[in-house]
Amino acid sequence: MKILIVDDNKENLYILETLLRGSGYDITSALNGADAMEMLWNVNDVDMIISDILMPVMDGFQLCKKVKSNDNFKHIPVVFYTGTFTDNKDEELAIKLGVDKYIRKPIRADKLESIIQEMLKSIDDGTLKTRELSLEEDKMVYTLYNERLVEKLEHKVLELENETIERKEAEERTKYLATFPQLTINPILEINQSGEIVFHNNAASNILEKSGLKENLHIYVPENINEIFYDLKSGKKASLCCDVKIGDLILEENIHYVSTFNVLRIYTRDITERKQSEQQIKLGIEKLKLTVDGVINALTLTVEYRDPYTAGHQQRVSNLACVIAREIGLPKDQVEGIRIAGVLHDIGKMHIPTEILSRPGKLNENEFNIVKSHAQAGYDILKGLEFPWPIADIVHQHHEKIDGSGYPFGLPSGDIIIEARILCVADVVEAMASHRPYRPSLSMDKTLKEISENKGVCYDREVVDACMKVIKEKKFVFEQLRSF
Repeated sequence: MKILIVDDNKENLYILETLLRGSGYDITSALNGADAMEMLWNVNDVDMIISDILMPVMDGFQLCKKVKSNDNFKHIPVVFYTGTFTDNKDEELAIKLGVDKYIRKPIRADKLESIIQEMLKSIDDGTLKTRELSLEEDKMVYTLYNERLVEKLEHKVLELENETIERKEAEERTKYLATFPQLTINPILEINQSGEIVFHNNAASNILEKSGLKENLHIYVPENINEIFYDLKSGKKASLCCDVKIGDLILEENIHYVSTFNVLRIYTRDITERKQSEQQIKLGIEKLKLTVDGVINALTLTVEYRDPYTAGHQQRVSNLACVIAREIGLPKDQVEGIRIAGVLHDIGKMHIPTEILSRPGKLNENEFNIVKSHAQAGYDILKGLEFPWPIADIVHQHHEKIDGSGYPFGLPSGDIIIEARILCVADVVEAMASHRPYRPSLSMDKTLKEISENKGVCYDREVVDACMKVIKEKKFVFEQLRSF
């Protein structure tokens, strides 16, 4: 029996592979739904798919929908094995999509193996009836899927915000306490300007022993010790603080100048546990960021699934917008907000009928007004999410022009935030340079000529200049993104 396991977490993948291989199953694996679809076309006779749900590029919901909608694969049972989507509504959506088994983590290894064995036995004896996605269910499933993704994104953004606040508060407390070392601890070392130890107490020896080092106490003097002396002697700095690693210990050292003896007095405290805790918080935040990105990518794919002619458009717009923002000199944190707004800027197209989105001919006035409503719809979807950036406002304004001719409000230049101005130019450039069913793509030269002629009229002058520079001088090119 051949089982395809799909999970972006390599550790989870390894554990599941090891468990099932140990039971004699033939295992192949993929890191996301897109890779899994490729695998299905290239690997013969897959008997079962076991998939996580939240993954980059293509999530488990999208994968299941594609499998159950494809005549070549719809007979393959799909099992969801998830620790993120554990709500009853998530299971309800999965069942509607055609999932054959929904397993929540954590679960004992023997129980998981038993469930899989029972399903495979049912395949063998022909008693397992795999589910298929009916056409009647498709629209209802699509709406439910979008609702669950937005709810999940809201939850994860809130988690990320709380983690970030907790980390900042911990850092502030640490900085505050570090300014008063002389009130709570005695100096353990004094060194002169040559780097020689002129005083040390028992604490220095204890630290050395605790670190597991056996050699005599020794200080590695930094190359800029004379500069340190000068800064402290002149009063340019009251003290210096640095972290020092000795063996497995991490010490926080505060250095003060004692003018009476012309020495540096060193205060220290063991901060190993604190540093380890900080690292755990940092890793937790990084993991949450990946989770948020996974949900955002899933939302992006739902738009592209309904409008395949623009597959990859949002990601390409985001890429160009970030490059322009960096060229202008916006700070890293602001660029990150533009990146997220870029991949979500057309999320409002979820509410536009597919027949309008994929219409090969020119739209009439009523149809075009429906398309234009996506900016407001996108704002309505995102406004309740507490991002650390004005994502909803950026999405709301990304079709506004500085001469007031844009939509939905016809805002004047001064009312359009810089992030939306950047996204507007990136969106126009990508759209004009890409093929559409109702018109061929323009060359990049013609595209740049068009926005250059409207610089200072429709588009922000500084943004257009930065866009021209990154494309013409720095050779930015749009990446060809894979789509299914």
